Amino acid sequence: VLIIGGGASAVAVVAALGKTATPPAFILAEKSATPGLGVAYSTELEQHILNVPAAVMGIDAERPDGFISWCSQNQLAVAPTDFVSRQIYGRYLQEILSHELKRH
Repeated sequence: VLIIGGGASAVAVVAALGKTATPPAFILAEKSATPGLGVAYSTELEQHILNVPAAVMGIDAERPDGFISWCSQNQLAVAPTDFVSRQIYGRYLQEILSHELKRH
């Protein structure tokens, strides 16, 4: 599988492929040195926040609270109704991508 781009959608695809019974080989084609962020989450400004509450930002549609759980595991006090910094969400995406890449 060839995945063009390395933003949030690419992370979602990689995570979904990892859930299959026999995960296929894939290539992630991304020009950025920091895959997983894309344009939306590569901001350097902490004031740039998500436009959706944290409760529904899990990358896995079957587990929408995955982002909240990640925040808790990383000692980040985030309530389900919070609109979190895009930087923090980018870190979440990068960790998921890193985990999936290590598995393949």
